[in-house]
Amino acid sequence: MKITVNVNIGGVSFVMDDDAYDLLKKYLSEVSQFIAAKDDKAEILSDIERRISEILTGDSITYLRVVTIDTVKRIISMIGEAAVFGDGDEEFTYSGGKQSMGKKLMRDSKNAMLGGVSSGLAAYIGIDTTLIRVILVVLLVFGGTGVVFYLVAWVLIPLAVTDQDQQMMSDMHNGLYKD
Repeated sequence: MKITVNVNIGGVSFVMDDDAYDLLKKYLSEVSQFIAAKDDKAEILSDIERRISEILTGDSITYLRVVTIDTVKRIISMIGEAAVFGDGDEEFTYSGGKQSMGKKLMRDSKNAMLGGVSSGLAAYIGIDTTLIRVILVVLLVFGGTGVVFYLVAWVLIPLAVTDQDQQMMSDMHNGLYKD
Protein backbone atom coordinates (compact mmCIF):
# COMPACT_ATOMS: atom_id res chain seq x y z
CA MET A 1 0.00 0.00 0.00
CA LYS A 2 1.32 3.45 -0.94
CA ILE A 3 0.48 6.91 0.30
CA THR A 4 -0.70 9.37 -2.34
CA VAL A 5 -0.65 13.16 -2.26
CA ASN A 6 -2.86 15.65 -4.09
CA VAL A 7 -0.70 18.38 -5.61
CA ASN A 8 -1.23 21.44 -7.76
CA ILE A 9 1.40 21.76 -10.48
CA GLY A 10 1.18 24.76 -12.76
CA GLY A 11 -2.46 25.29 -11.83
CA VAL A 12 -3.54 21.69 -12.52
CA SER A 13 -4.29 19.11 -9.82
CA PHE A 14 -2.59 15.72 -9.87
CA VAL A 15 -2.44 12.69 -7.57
CA MET A 16 1.14 11.56 -6.88
CA ASP A 17 2.82 8.73 -5.00
CA ASP A 18 4.56 10.10 -1.94
CA ASP A 19 7.99 9.11 -3.28
CA ALA A 20 7.24 10.81 -6.62
CA TYR A 21 6.14 13.92 -4.71
CA ASP A 22 9.34 13.89 -2.62
CA LEU A 23 11.52 13.60 -5.75
CA LEU A 24 9.67 16.40 -7.57
CA LYS A 25 9.79 18.63 -4.48
CA LYS A 26 13.55 17.99 -4.15
CA TYR A 27 14.06 18.73 -7.87
CA LEU A 28 12.16 22.01 -7.73
CA SER A 29 14.05 22.97 -4.56
CA GLU A 30 17.38 22.32 -6.30
CA VAL A 31 16.29 24.34 -9.32
CA SER A 32 15.27 27.13 -6.96
CA GLN A 33 18.75 27.10 -5.40
CA PHE A 34 20.44 27.29 -8.81
CA ILE A 35 18.37 30.30 -9.85
CA ALA A 36 18.27 32.02 -6.45
CA ALA A 37 20.23 35.05 -7.68
CA LYS A 38 18.05 35.66 -10.73
CA ASP A 39 15.56 38.51 -10.67
CA ASP A 40 12.87 36.46 -12.40
CA LYS A 41 13.19 33.40 -10.16
CA ALA A 42 9.43 33.14 -9.50
CA GLU A 43 8.62 33.35 -13.21
CA ILE A 44 11.19 30.67 -14.08
CA LEU A 45 9.83 28.30 -11.42
CA SER A 46 6.29 28.98 -12.62
CA ASP A 47 7.32 28.19 -16.21
CA ILE A 48 8.97 24.94 -15.12
CA GLU A 49 5.86 23.91 -13.19
CA ARG A 50 3.65 24.70 -16.19
CA ARG A 51 5.92 22.58 -18.41
CA ILE A 52 5.74 19.68 -15.96
CA SER A 53 1.95 20.05 -15.96
CA GLU A 54 1.90 20.05 -19.79
CA ILE A 55 3.97 16.87 -19.91
CA LEU A 56 1.72 15.13 -17.38
CA THR A 57 -1.42 16.27 -19.19
CA GLY A 58 0.08 15.17 -22.52
CA ASP A 59 0.75 11.75 -21.00
CA SER A 60 -3.01 11.52 -20.35
CA ILE A 61 -2.56 11.62 -16.58
CA THR A 62 -6.19 12.10 -15.63
CA TYR A 63 -8.28 12.26 -12.50
CA LEU A 64 -7.28 9.54 -10.02
CA ARG A 65 -4.49 8.16 -12.19
CA VAL A 66 -1.45 8.33 -9.94
CA VAL A 67 1.82 9.94 -11.03
CA THR A 68 4.64 7.54 -10.16
CA ILE A 69 8.31 8.10 -9.42
CA ASP A 70 9.23 6.68 -12.85
CA THR A 71 7.10 9.38 -14.48
CA VAL A 72 8.82 12.09 -12.42
CA LYS A 73 12.26 10.71 -13.34
CA ARG A 74 11.30 10.79 -17.03
CA ILE A 75 10.09 14.38 -16.70
CA ILE A 76 13.35 15.42 -15.02
CA SER A 77 15.33 13.77 -17.80
CA MET A 78 13.25 15.64 -20.39
CA ILE A 79 13.55 19.05 -18.72
CA GLY A 80 17.11 18.56 -17.51
CA GLU A 81 18.83 18.23 -14.17
CA ALA A 82 18.66 21.22 -11.84
CA ALA A 83 22.23 22.22 -12.78
CA VAL A 84 21.09 23.26 -16.29
CA PHE A 85 19.36 26.21 -14.65
CA GLY A 86 22.63 27.53 -13.19
CA ASP A 87 23.90 31.06 -13.58
CA GLY A 88 25.45 30.34 -16.97
CA ASP A 89 29.06 30.80 -15.85
CA GLU A 90 29.80 27.10 -15.67
CA GLU A 91 29.97 24.75 -18.63
CA PHE A 92 27.22 22.10 -18.54
CA THR A 93 26.57 19.29 -20.97
CA TYR A 94 23.05 17.93 -21.05
CA SER A 95 23.03 14.15 -21.06
CA GLY A 96 19.53 13.32 -19.99
CA GLY A 97 16.77 11.15 -21.21
CA LYS A 98 15.09 10.65 -24.52
CA GLN A 99 15.15 14.28 -25.56
CA SER A 100 17.17 13.68 -28.73
CA MET A 101 15.77 10.42 -30.02
CA GLY A 102 15.71 11.59 -33.61
CA LYS A 103 12.61 11.77 -35.72
CA LYS A 104 10.06 8.99 -35.47
CA LEU A 105 7.59 7.65 -38.00
CA MET A 106 4.12 8.39 -36.61
CA ARG A 107 0.64 8.92 -37.98
CA ASP A 108 -0.23 12.62 -38.12
CA SER A 109 -3.83 13.15 -36.98
CA LYS A 110 -3.74 16.92 -37.44
CA ASN A 111 -3.12 16.70 -41.20
CA ALA A 112 -4.98 13.42 -41.77
CA MET A 113 -7.67 12.62 -44.28
CA LEU A 114 -8.26 9.12 -42.88
CA GLY A 115 -5.80 7.70 -40.38
CA GLY A 116 -2.86 10.06 -40.82
CA VAL A 117 -0.61 7.46 -42.50
CA SER A 118 0.10 9.48 -45.65
CA SER A 119 0.68 12.69 -43.76
CA GLY A 120 2.96 11.03 -41.22
CA LEU A 121 4.96 9.20 -43.89
CA ALA A 122 5.33 12.39 -45.94
CA ALA A 123 6.56 14.32 -42.90
CA TYR A 124 9.04 11.57 -42.04
CA ILE A 125 10.44 11.34 -45.58
CA GLY A 126 10.31 15.09 -46.11
CA ILE A 127 8.06 15.23 -49.18
CA ASP A 128 4.61 16.63 -49.93
CA THR A 129 1.68 14.66 -48.53
CA THR A 130 -0.13 14.86 -51.85
CA LEU A 131 2.61 12.82 -53.54
CA ILE A 132 2.21 9.98 -51.02
CA ARG A 133 -1.57 10.06 -51.51
CA VAL A 134 -1.22 9.93 -55.30
CA ILE A 135 1.16 6.94 -55.02
CA LEU A 136 -1.36 5.13 -52.79
CA VAL A 137 -4.20 5.82 -55.23
CA VAL A 138 -2.08 4.52 -58.15
CA LEU A 139 -1.30 1.38 -56.12
CA LEU A 140 -5.02 1.02 -55.40
CA VAL A 141 -5.94 1.20 -59.09
CA PHE A 142 -3.19 -1.21 -60.17
CA GLY A 143 -3.74 -4.26 -58.02
CA GLY A 144 -5.20 -2.94 -54.77
CA THR A 145 -1.93 -3.06 -52.83
CA GLY A 146 -2.40 0.55 -51.75
CA VAL A 147 -5.32 -0.44 -49.52
CA VAL A 148 -3.40 -3.32 -47.95
CA PHE A 149 -0.34 -1.13 -47.36
CA TYR A 150 -2.47 1.67 -45.86
CA LEU A 151 -4.37 -0.64 -43.50
CA VAL A 152 -1.20 -2.38 -42.32
CA ALA A 153 0.53 0.97 -41.80
CA TRP A 154 -2.54 2.30 -39.95
CA VAL A 155 -2.30 -0.59 -37.49
CA LEU A 156 1.50 -0.63 -37.09
CA ILE A 157 2.46 3.07 -37.07
CA PRO A 158 1.70 4.79 -33.75
CA LEU A 159 -0.38 7.95 -33.62
CA ALA A 160 1.34 11.21 -32.58
CA VAL A 161 -0.55 11.89 -29.35
CA THR A 162 1.59 13.90 -26.94
CA ASP A 163 2.35 17.59 -27.35
CA GLN A 164 5.99 16.73 -27.96
CA ASP A 165 5.09 14.28 -30.75
CA GLN A 166 2.68 16.79 -32.31
CA GLN A 167 5.38 19.49 -32.24
CA MET A 168 7.88 17.12 -33.87
CA MET A 169 5.33 16.31 -36.61
CA SER A 170 4.70 20.01 -37.20
CA ASP A 171 8.45 20.71 -37.36
CA MET A 172 8.96 17.85 -39.84
CA HIS A 173 6.15 19.18 -42.07
CA ASN A 174 7.68 22.65 -41.99
CA GLY A 175 11.22 21.40 -42.65
CA LEU A 176 12.42 22.64 -39.25
CA TYR A 177 13.22 19.29 -37.66
CA LYS A 178 16.91 18.49 -37.43
CA ASP A 179 18.16 15.02 -36.44
